[in-house]
Amino acid sequence: MYIKRLTSALLTAVLAFGAVSSVLSAYADNVVVESQYNGFDTIQNLGYTVGGEGQITAPYCLSALLYCIEDDAIIYRDSIESRIAPASLTKLITAQVAEQYFDKDDIISVGPEVGMVHYDSSLCYIYNGEKIKFHDLLCGLLLPSGNDAAYTIAVNTARKAFPDKEMTDEEAVKCFVGLMNDFAADIGMENTHFANPEGWDDPEHYTTAHDLLKASLRAYNDTMISEIVNTQNTTVVLESGQTKIWSNSNNLLDPESPYFCKGVVGMKTGFTANAGRCLITAYKHDGKTYMSVATGCESSEAKDILSLELLSRAGSVIVGDINGDGYVNVTDLSMTAAHVKGIKLLENKPLERADVNHDESITVTDISVISSTVKSSAE
Repeated sequence: MYIKRLTSALLTAVLAFGAVSSVLSAYADNVVVESQYNGFDTIQNLGYTVGGEGQITAPYCLSALLYCIEDDAIIYRDSIESRIAPASLTKLITAQVAEQYFDKDDIISVGPEVGMVHYDSSLCYIYNGEKIKFHDLLCGLLLPSGNDAAYTIAVNTARKAFPDKEMTDEEAVKCFVGLMNDFAADIGMENTHFANPEGWDDPEHYTTAHDLLKASLRAYNDTMISEIVNTQNTTVVLESGQTKIWSNSNNLLDPESPYFCKGVVGMKTGFTANAGRCLITAYKHDGKTYMSVATGCESSEAKDILSLELLSRAGSVIVGDINGDGYVNVTDLSMTAAHVKGIKLLENKPLERADVNHDESITVTDISVISSTVKSSAE
């Protein structure tokens, strides 16, 4: 518990000041001016409750849960039956529905349906006339979260499911959405309804965190999907020989991210105006597998931190321990700084953990020294 709370304070110090002022700025004003944090019971005043036993008070979310597969138990819950917009978490269903009709090496033709995406959509940049393997198309759907891939999957799946039915692209998408709703009902998503294949905001497109857990558990047990969502980067080759390089939008899988977490093995990010920032995470620890759902967060960073807070209740998540050695040290800070600003900080400082002034406690002085170093190095 000491290390968890200690590392939360360190991560706050590194991220809340000069070099990373754009990161978690919503919490920067919450730093409490005290002479010392006694027993760490005021760490939540920095905007975090990592490693705590009670309700998570920050970052803000609409709903959140943590579930252990082996124990079949929900460890943490917050508004898990409340109706929410699922954003691109929807694509876990899109992928599972389509997989019922295609094998991984089936060739899919991209058509004019890619023009159906909304303005400002996330894209994997596939184009009319291209041909791509079904497995690779799922990569475009799940890694960069391509809405264009969602529409190509929807149209091709509907026509495969109903080969004798003449359909326009719009009719095929509507037909596919019907398949999505049937699938959701079959796996027990009792409070869910889909209106599109990509997760765009719509009054008739909704779910709950509890239902998202059901979708993610089934996706986790799907070999092809679970492999894809645990991939950080991939290069796919089209039938034409052209290549496309896609990266996973999940920061918890990125070793160079300050939110990297060893043991994370997927799953999916999401964002729309109504949904906020969302993340479903699969995590392995001590022979058990956990699934967390975080929805409605106010920033990308907040959704990552909330997810880490949830996972910390499963066991050994140490926020900021990027190199995975069980401590937050100089190497971690260097990797964090390099990721955020392309610079290396504190690499020659004799810093072990966050107790900079070596008084065996984390004080405002420690945090001030660290944040001043970060700020001065960035200027």
